[in-house]
Amino acid sequence: LLGDILAEKPQEKKAINNALVLSGLPIVDSARIERLQVFIRDKFLDKHGEVVKFSMPTDENGNSLGFALCCFQTDQQALDALTDIQGASLDKMHTLNVFKFSDFNRLADADDEWKPPEKAPFVDRGDLRSWLREDRCHDQFGVLHTAGSVATIYWHWPGDPQPVDSATRNNWTESRLHWSPLGTYLATYHTKGIALWGGEKFEQLIDFSIKMYLSSVTKEDPHAIKMFEVDTGKMKRSFLHEQAAKWPVFKWSHKGEFFARVQTGKALQVFETPSFSLLDKKSISVQDVQDLSWSPTDNILAYWIAETDNQPARVILMTMPEKREVATKMLFNVADCRMHWHPQGNYLCVRVNRYTKKKLDADNTPKYINIYTNFEVFRMREKNIPVEKIEVTDAVSCFTWEPHGSKFAMVQGIASKGLSVVFYQVNAHDIEKVKVLEKRNVNTISWSPIGQHVVLAGLRSANGGLEFIDTSDMKTTANQEHFGATDIEWDPTGRYVVTTVSFWHVKVDNASHVYSSHGTLLYKLNKLERICQFAWRPRPPTLLSDEQI
Repeated sequence: LLGDILAEKPQEKKAINNALVLSGLPIVDSARIERLQVFIRDKFLDKHGEVVKFSMPTDENGNSLGFALCCFQTDQQALDALTDIQGASLDKMHTLNVFKFSDFNRLADADDEWKPPEKAPFVDRGDLRSWLREDRCHDQFGVLHTAGSVATIYWHWPGDPQPVDSATRNNWTESRLHWSPLGTYLATYHTKGIALWGGEKFEQLIDFSIKMYLSSVTKEDPHAIKMFEVDTGKMKRSFLHEQAAKWPVFKWSHKGEFFARVQTGKALQVFETPSFSLLDKKSISVQDVQDLSWSPTDNILAYWIAETDNQPARVILMTMPEKREVATKMLFNVADCRMHWHPQGNYLCVRVNRYTKKKLDADNTPKYINIYTNFEVFRMREKNIPVEKIEVTDAVSCFTWEPHGSKFAMVQGIASKGLSVVFYQVNAHDIEKVKVLEKRNVNTISWSPIGQHVVLAGLRSANGGLEFIDTSDMKTTANQEHFGATDIEWDPTGRYVVTTVSFWHVKVDNASHVYSSHGTLLYKLNKLERICQFAWRPRPPTLLSDEQI
């Protein structure tokens, strides 16, 4: 057949991404080459996967040349080895320098004479925080409507929102609107990449062309994940995407100084900026590591290690860049862990799903029986970081911390038998259960960003019920209903909260309702057709200290 014939047509050979070049090796004579090869493979290579070929070139006298070539079975194995052993020390005189064989030509063609980069011209982007100078300090929000084909930015004038000049555009985004954490930029998504907009007229500032990432997230793509510098738009580094990896693959520290990922079951990889290289040029070897989470206020990394036949599960807190363990908690009969940081980093709550019995399926997949939940609360601001335990007999479907406070709440139970919302207070010496609200059709707990006020919501498959609670006295201030509501979002000041019936999930009655923090319905945004998304514009933090405020 023609297809079979064409399949045998000679093809241009692609770059070999499973091959590595190891330089920086000691130069030895022929009598010691085999011993050096065994040492390199045993100490650095074999643990990362099957090495299908390993060679160490020699000169005419049989002496090594100070480098070696190796090929792994897969590209991912080669990438794991590269990131793990790059910069590893052989002895006081020799340090490994590892690079992909596919990069060899690029490195070999590099100009020996360094040329300073051309100075980029200054580009005035205008005032990127112009909306903060509005006379009456109104906030802004974005609405994606008309089935996603039109986006509009509004001034939030209570009861009478007004469009921002030059901020209603057709086909502004192909999926959704996304504000940057401080509200400086608006990101829009497109087939060919991501664009950032800002300034008084929402002009395009940067276009990140990431076509390869969007179109070919495969194990054959060496640049599946790309990281860019916002100020310049330059790509800083790319990574392979492991098919089994949880998203987001990388998690960032609170100030962006570090980002990290888990090599499931093998290691933690912590990278530092602006170099985007591995911290200390090596991974942190952690067998059976499952997940990690950064403190929102400190350079503290929390991660948990799965239980094995010989070792209990563990939750470990480590400071960066020192890599110093500051707390460890051992846990037994663990099926899964989830980590919940307090928004101000005062506490870390680890939700531990435990079991009383475990069975293995035919494919050795564990099946856990009689699951129950414990909560391990780490007091991050106290000496030696003490840990307290709360045991819950019912299933837990939702957990949230109170911002700027010391309460947390959870939804317990099974929907068919009735759900309860339970509030706890972390006191100086104990954790107190302060309120139990029974028979609530709730699947979402949404706190005000300044704390105290909370909305218990039944979104999507629930009935759209909304219960507004002031947790200072645990009294309900209002009950509302927005039938079919799919989303809920507080404004950055904690004065207003919005519920939306999104066209992406429900095709009728699409609208956004705006409430006060006490539950008073202020107005309905229902004149726009087929609303898909409502997104408040975040505010940067105040420059005043708590004492000054």
